[in-house]
Amino acid sequence: MGAAEKDSGARSFSVIFAQLADGDANREVSQELYDLVTKLYADAEHRGTQSKGSVTVKLSVSVDPRGVVGMAWETATREPKPQRIAGILWMDPKTGNLMTQNPRQPTLPHVIEGGRREVIDEATGEVRSVREV
Repeated sequence: MGAAEKDSGARSFSVIFAQLADGDANREVSQELYDLVTKLYADAEHRGTQSKGSVTVKLSVSVDPRGVVGMAWETATREPKPQRIAGILWMDPKTGNLMTQNPRQPTLPHVIEGGRREVIDEATGEVRSVREV
């Protein structure tokens, strides 16, 4: 490579990448970007706020003494994490176990067919009928 050729400047990266592997690299990254943007849009609509992700392209380059350049690519896509709703549990002050019902909140009677009411005895776990007063 002569001095005049070296000083002519760098060839456009976008042109080189578009031609890499007969265009396969460009097609693959373009599809990954399209898929990511589609998922981000759906996620942003669902959440009602901005959604973020990324596509990372890594190029590995090798050059041999004859000037033959090998170029391989890898992509990594980071999609938004799913939004999860936190659950609420209560600790039983007597046993320390987790419960789905607040142990400090009284249980209301359940109305059963025929107007009969039943409650669960928290001490024994038995179902008991409640008489109306």
